[in-house]
Amino acid sequence: MVERRSLLVAGVSALGGLLAGLVGYPFWSYLASARKEGLRQARFALADLPPGGGLVVRLGRRPLLVLSDGEGRWRGLWARCPHLGCAVGWDPAAGQVVCPCHDGRFDRGGRRLSGPPERDLEPASVEFRLEGGSTVVVREA
Repeated sequence: MVERRSLLVAGVSALGGLLAGLVGYPFWSYLASARKEGLRQARFALADLPPGGGLVVRLGRRPLLVLSDGEGRWRGLWARCPHLGCAVGWDPAAGQVVCPCHDGRFDRGGRRLSGPPERDLEPASVEFRLEGGSTVVVREA
């Protein structure tokens, strides 16, 4: 016959193991995903980025602002304002990168022009590759 105490210990142990698995699996998955190559690259259609324009894509867990110079070359800037971390975007009418939170403005190279940010945008060390003539692949260098 099984003692009540043994049954209680086995039940608590099983519950503890289940809880450790539920907490540990997402943590381990997060750490393992940082190593996967596929999370450090993004793809977008060349048609989505007009010449001289900008487009925000996700590179892993970070937003990346891709800017076209109009001559087939691209530049990457991390799309976070250095002031408060708001997402920045491209304003085609002004030809500038704009932070909508406090109207911070940056030039095409990420240099601060006006507004509360005291620093420039962080340049991204990325490589661009045209694939199939219509898709751009961006990956961390």
